[in-house]
Amino acid sequence: ILRLITNDTTTRIITGFDITVFPLAFRDGVEFWIHNVGVSGVNGIITIAHENAGSTAANRILTGNNANFNLSLNSMGRVWQDAITGRWRAGYFG
Repeated sequence: ILRLITNDTTTRIITGFDITVFPLAFRDGVEFWIHNVGVSGVNGIITIAHENAGSTAANRILTGNNANFNLSLNSMGRVWQDAITGRWRAGYFG
């Protein structure tokens, strides 16, 4: 689980995951969860960006609806590596 704390109302945008930072994660099927633990009373948003050019192709994320999705306070999303597409896949679980 990757716990991210949003302590203000600034939206954080995740455009991908660098395989040099997560070297063991670049294997087909490896997955992890992103949890926006935030700070009580502050609704900082984490945006999971779909196919964003802010990351290299191999580090980009494909979302299930082909659009960005937001993780609000106490929300979670699942991310996994798909070797067929060479992308991270993400799903929103509220």
